[in-house]
Amino acid sequence: GGPRRALHPRWPEDFEDARGADVRFTVKLRDFADLPPFLVQAEHYERAVLRDWAPGQRLQIPFLGADGKLEYYKGTLQEVIADDGAMPGPWNSVLVRWDEDDDGGDNEASPWEAQFLDPRSDNPLPEFDDEDGDGRRWRLSPVLREFLAQAVGELMEQRFAAPFKEPVNLAALPLYGRMVPNPIDLSLIMRRLANDYYHTLDALAFDARLLHGNCLHFNLEESDIARQAARVLERLERIVADA
Repeated sequence: GGPRRALHPRWPEDFEDARGADVRFTVKLRDFADLPPFLVQAEHYERAVLRDWAPGQRLQIPFLGADGKLEYYKGTLQEVIADDGAMPGPWNSVLVRWDEDDDGGDNEASPWEAQFLDPRSDNPLPEFDDEDGDGRRWRLSPVLREFLAQAVGELMEQRFAAPFKEPVNLAALPLYGRMVPNPIDLSLIMRRLANDYYHTLDALAFDARLLHGNCLHFNLEESDIARQAARVLERLERIVADA
């Protein structure tokens, strides 16, 4: 009968008819927000599980249509499913009844898959308020990126930050590349800010800690350069805190 267009296995029994057989199928993945579909950004997950979920809430969820195009199916939240103890967590914890489901069946979904709809207009609601503190934490506006770049640029002019302005010279220190698998320096942080690499302040703070950690991994903790790295970390953490 030709290749199967889609498979939706849920339990081991679903594979019984395929064992030992030459079964070919196509797996379609949707390119959504430039992320692999099996990854969920931490900020999106947190916002999703913390929202006020209640029966009657209007939702929409993206699906890949038969023609390969992204479609949005709308429905109404029927129930928030409690943990059964065997598999705790919010995975498939909301029960949705689709508007276009003639059978009237309900389908499980995960909170981060769904987008809330305005009950009056059925238009998507914003994921968070512009004044919400969590929203500011999870996104870097152009103004904020400019502030961060200016602050990091000023840090690079400080004498104690000089060893960290540019990448380590591997020709002079070839062992560094073998001991430090993920090098970072202030010029790379600046380029990442300029190219909108950082989605979150947490990501910038991570690179600040990485810079300090790399230095301690290659140098003695009581060395002068290690103390300089600690000052750079302190300044970067202050920049993030003030953002």
